[in-house]
Amino acid sequence: MNSQEDSFQLGDWFIEPGRNRIAKKGSEAFLEPRTMDVLTFLVSKAPGTVATEMLLTSFWPGQTIEASRVHRTINKLRRALGDTPANPAYIETVPKRGYRIVAPVGDRITRAEQQADLQAMLSIAVLPFANMSSNDETGFFAEGLSEDILDYLAQIKTFKVAARSASFEFAQRGENPSIVGDKLGVVYLLEGSVRQQGDDLRITAQLIRCEDGFHVWSGSFERTPPKGFDTQTSIAASIGNCVRLKLELDVVRNYGWKLDRHFSSIDPRALKFYFLARDERLNISLGESADYAAYVQYLKRAVGIDSNFYRAYGHLANSYYYYHLNGRMPLREAKPAAREAVNKALELAPNDYMISLWFLGQILFSLELDYAAADAGFNRFLAVDPK
Repeated sequence: MNSQEDSFQLGDWFIEPGRNRIAKKGSEAFLEPRTMDVLTFLVSKAPGTVATEMLLTSFWPGQTIEASRVHRTINKLRRALGDTPANPAYIETVPKRGYRIVAPVGDRITRAEQQADLQAMLSIAVLPFANMSSNDETGFFAEGLSEDILDYLAQIKTFKVAARSASFEFAQRGENPSIVGDKLGVVYLLEGSVRQQGDDLRITAQLIRCEDGFHVWSGSFERTPPKGFDTQTSIAASIGNCVRLKLELDVVRNYGWKLDRHFSSIDPRALKFYFLARDERLNISLGESADYAAYVQYLKRAVGIDSNFYRAYGHLANSYYYYHLNGRMPLREAKPAAREAVNKALELAPNDYMISLWFLGQILFSLELDYAAADAGFNRFLAVDPK
């Protein structure tokens, strides 16, 4: 492996050194940093044997300690991996010499490659909106609106958006979404129509998942006929924002196991309630009618089913914040409830920066009014993920 930070597969386990995390279907664990360093060092030398003395000088330099320190670290790794010295599937003891990795080691996955996988999922083509009226003016508006939506989505750095010259070739051809997706190299399509009804325009839009033709989202917007580009741009931004939020959630829901192994280790029943809660959270973001009580209860159900679901605990803390913000829960109840939830998330995943920096920062700032600590956390969050 070229970098100690690169992720890789080790037997049944997916190893993420940068997060001190190991995961496989139905299980997940976080290692101490030095313990992870020992594991990655052993893997880098596989299938060779690493002497106990080399581990001592590499990870405890200048310290007068016994070989038992190495043995304890190896035992920690074995417990985390579900391994045994008597019948090793991952780490074998070589008598009087040291240790060696016996499990198959997969290709390394760099952060750039993980980001490329994510961008491949966050890919979309905007097809030209159909003119459902007879006048040319509405047709010009429909084409301009399609271009403005495409431009809006193209500004999102994490999105891959098919070029206008390619996507507009499929105007009103009625081809199967999976065929269009394959030809354009995208996972999602956005299509729609514009119809003039008296003095009003009715715009409809549908976000479609290419592989199965499923409608992820559909929405309708009614406006008076535009008198300039400002109205057209405003409508495009409204549709583009809905598409962005719905598409991102659908990617996590349907492809999350490829992008974040945490989801592959969670009880599917807990995931069901987690995504119901995320739907309510999305409605809040879009300014639509949201059931705040349901937002809280869905997350409570999720952690009640799977107590290791640290992402759900983080969002549960967030839900108490919104519950209080909208006058549904007094501060004296929201503050300790949110703190308890975020503390549980931190206990389960102390190295997950979304929880440790963002959710915790939100609680510190909005509920506990510790502005200095919150500001420090938010700045660290931005340093880790400027986007």
